[in-house]
Amino acid sequence: MIYLFYGPDEFARSEALADLIAQIPADFRDLNCTRLDGRHLKLADLALACEAFPFLADQRLVIVTDVIKYTKSDQAQKELRAYLKRVPETCALVLMEREGVDRRTSLYKDLKAQAEVHEFTPREGKELLDWLHQRIRMHDVRSLLMLLAT
Repeated sequence: MIYLFYGPDEFARSEALADLIAQIPADFRDLNCTRLDGRHLKLADLALACEAFPFLADQRLVIVTDVIKYTKSDQAQKELRAYLKRVPETCALVLMEREGVDRRTSLYKDLKAQAEVHEFTPREGKELLDWLHQRIRMHDVRSLLMLLAT
């Protein structure tokens, strides 16, 4: 499975990534999770990470930061697009872009067709208030506030 997480809301992107990481058994997480930097990524390194067989887990998790941003040449984009079609099922590949992506590119269009794409934008207004209330309930902050008040 391929995921594209992008957008300026770093907190939401990090939480979504943490949810994927949590799916790997804790005892084998370090052995099945690889992080790569898109600024210096070579396709051979990506293939090596993605094609390594998972150790006592269903899948490996490969996280690549800012590969779309730094894959500029047409040839590099073409090679990346071709490889993305061959990512093995034993690999969950997450492309993390800290900024927005150009939705007009062939690379984005290919990803939109074959990946789970999530754009993370900052919450505002009612959406932000609803999210804050949900977080308060989830972390039982009211009880914490009551303890701090005593």
